[in-house]
Amino acid sequence: MIRTASVLGALGMAFWYLVQAGSFSRYHVLVFLLGLAYPHFSYFLETRLEASRQIEHTTLLLDAFISGSVMHFMDFSLLPSLAVAMIAIANPVAYTGFSMIGWSVLAMLLGIALPSWTYGLNFAPGGLLEINLTAAIYLFIYYCMFAYAVFVRTNALQKSRRELHQQKIIVEIEKKRSDALLLGILPDAVAKEFESTAAVAPRRHERAAVLALALPELSRSAEKLGPAEFFAELNHVFKALDAICGRHGLESIKASGDRYRAACGLGQHSVADAEAILRAALEIRRFLEEHNAARAARNLSPLSFQIAAHAGAVVAGVVETRKFGYDLFGDAAVDVEHILRHAPCGDVVATGALCEREGSGFAFRHLEDVPVGKDRRISLYVVTPSSGRP
Repeated sequence: MIRTASVLGALGMAFWYLVQAGSFSRYHVLVFLLGLAYPHFSYFLETRLEASRQIEHTTLLLDAFISGSVMHFMDFSLLPSLAVAMIAIANPVAYTGFSMIGWSVLAMLLGIALPSWTYGLNFAPGGLLEINLTAAIYLFIYYCMFAYAVFVRTNALQKSRRELHQQKIIVEIEKKRSDALLLGILPDAVAKEFESTAAVAPRRHERAAVLALALPELSRSAEKLGPAEFFAELNHVFKALDAICGRHGLESIKASGDRYRAACGLGQHSVADAEAILRAALEIRRFLEEHNAARAARNLSPLSFQIAAHAGAVVAGVVETRKFGYDLFGDAAVDVEHILRHAPCGDVVATGALCEREGSGFAFRHLEDVPVGKDRRISLYVVTPSSGRP
């Protein structure tokens, strides 16, 4: 808009000067008409065609060339010529900075030289008050428009920066939320692998230790309590289980319905995995006993629970459906669920495979041998803390 106004204003001054000087000709009329059409043509090119930045640079040079021609047509009248020259230099500064000033000056000199070669050089006589006054008004209006355009551009730039900053904050918040959600679904190491590769490679762990918990009375509790109260209690229980498993270095694998599963030994295996799984199981039992005491104080029936722990090989990986989840598969994962059905309510039951890894610190009472599959039997033991241990 400013460029169009500046070119049209310069042509208007030249026309006014030629009328005042009485040197108007057909050539001047043709140049004037071409000058009127030029800003609209250049605007069309810049907005409709590709590579508009290069076209814009070219039209800036044409602006300077036209300004030089206008100065020649006004016979270098002092104030109008000064106004046109300042505008011819100010326009490229506004659009491209200082990189095109030199080229604009050369284009303006070429605009002076071409008509001078044809018509020669003439210098205006003094005393043209009207044209000088017109040039002063034009210069004032132009720089007011120029200042307003700079103001609008600055505001637009600041607004875009604010919007970009807000978008960056939103992206960071969403990333933190997605990271937190991912960490709630996947173990830490698996979540990091998924973030970096967008996939999780299934892995077999030969010496994993698995803990399983069942709350068979949970569905009845849901019938007696309202939905809000039931889910508040459910969240309280499962959050406590997550905290207990975290303290003992276990990975919370899955909480589904009335079942909860955790494991250790999925990363770097340790001889302390068996102790960690048993200590976590005993602490879970203490927590549920205290929770049942609190339920009794509210005249609610206790939640029966079964806890089983087993050791063996598992395959861990992500099941990718619309809602993917991390889970364990393999003999040990299947066996611990089978063992859970044989566990007495309120006790912690461990298999012989797990007890063999932890030879001290716990008391083991043989419960029974249960068949698993067609040709296997697993020995079950009730686990209690040894004397002197919590």
